[in-house]
Amino acid sequence: MKLLLLATIFAACVLPYATAGRFVCYFPNWAFGRQEPWQFGVENVDTNLCTHLVYAFADLDETTFQIKPNNPAVDIDQEFYRKFTDLKNQNPNLKTMLAIGGWVDSNINDKYSQLVASSENIDVFVGSVVTLLQEYGFDGLDMDWEYPRSEADKTGFTNLLVALKDAFAPFNYILSAAVPAIAADLGYDIPAIETTVDFINLMTYDMHGSWEPDMADHHAPLRKRSFETTDNNVEYSVDYWMANGMSASKINLGMPLYGRSWKLASAMTTPPAPAVGVGAPGPITNEEGFVGYFEICQAVQNEGWEVVQDPDQYIGPYATSPTDVVNWIGYDDLAMLTTKSNYVLSKGLGGAMVWEISLDDYRGACGAGVNPLLTAISRIVVG
Repeated sequence: MKLLLLATIFAACVLPYATAGRFVCYFPNWAFGRQEPWQFGVENVDTNLCTHLVYAFADLDETTFQIKPNNPAVDIDQEFYRKFTDLKNQNPNLKTMLAIGGWVDSNINDKYSQLVASSENIDVFVGSVVTLLQEYGFDGLDMDWEYPRSEADKTGFTNLLVALKDAFAPFNYILSAAVPAIAADLGYDIPAIETTVDFINLMTYDMHGSWEPDMADHHAPLRKRSFETTDNNVEYSVDYWMANGMSASKINLGMPLYGRSWKLASAMTTPPAPAVGVGAPGPITNEEGFVGYFEICQAVQNEGWEVVQDPDQYIGPYATSPTDVVNWIGYDDLAMLTTKSNYVLSKGLGGAMVWEISLDDYRGACGAGVNPLLTAISRIVVG
């Protein structure tokens, strides 16, 4: 009896740590076009690491307000949609979802605001979503409008989510929303979102970046550092969403599999460090100020980049190049993602999310195995 009592007490004490189990992973429909050997297509997906795979992205037709493929030549003609949902044949427990929006499509004129401003447009959109999900065998939709910004958007976004939830019910489709770290604008009615979505994917990254060209700083800090005057970190973001009405069990903590980079202006490397613009693009991903983890670890391993760790783990590491003009990259490594995964458990969150799976070392080029970051997160969050 005493042992049973102790076991009951122990279970009660660790209960908050047992509420995770969801691991949402975004799949990019563009990475297959990279130069060899770093193309990433559906066939490169490990179906045993993530519980939910989300195909990024579908677009919104600005004339008809229907959902449409972002790249029909890939999504339809090369059958990426079909191959993606067929991944469930490898893992019957896997959920495959479709995301609409993303930064680029969300900021092509004001079409998302127009969508949610009209009940007729919402009805057309919802009907087109159900048709597309049915046709290709998706398990749900991730609404990734970046971002509703006005009172009208807030009301309209809520109406859109309600309409999607109602239409999804007969099919048991999943409804999620990708949301910013801090909902500082007017565009989110958090209690209403709580009642409509199955979960949110909290984009707790890109808190610093190329839009701040004069300052190099880590883009996904876990906690507030002593020099900061604003609350721009993972911990504050999670607490903000929970304090304003979102259940912990519906929050997936976003983690980046990439770094943000700058060119330094001086010998100072400790963030925030003076900079003279964004860093050089990764050799494969080829976007200024952005470097995939698989590119970072190879630069460290093969090109003499120096890595500096934060002993308190308020932020992940940063790496600096041995070049005359020093490139500085702040990123999350295996140690920081392990810390963040344990943070997910300690807060009783529903799970984790990553942007995005083609940025891990999926070829094992750096000696830590294949998909080392995804594997570390999955082992802790999913178990």
